[in-house]
Amino acid sequence: MLASIPRPYEVIRSLIINPATGKPIEEMTLMKHFEKELHQAQGSVDLLCAKSIKNKIKEGDNFAIGLWARNKFGWDRPGQTMTLPVPNANGDIGDENKIIIELVKAPKRDG
Repeated sequence: MLASIPRPYEVIRSLIINPATGKPIEEMTLMKHFEKELHQAQGSVDLLCAKSIKNKIKEGDNFAIGLWARNKFGWDRPGQTMTLPVPNANGDIGDENKIIIELVKAPKRDG
């Protein structure tokens, strides 16, 4: 988990205690025996989070849906626009048939 944040190898190795000596392992030992974990840490945590959010979205969790939408579509970034093509009566998609959505920040309510 620390490698996914990321934290320096010095911090990570200081938390892994060699049972034979009772002391933290050396950085070279960390690199030699935990190379795979160190290189895959970020991807593993990203996958875990993505699966968890996906499951919550399937359950209809509004917070997870909002989180995904804000990140996917940039809904929390005012000043951006989204353009969606819309087919005409013949089913053709052209430059003249589109919906433009401008993202704005909602004003705060009083009280």
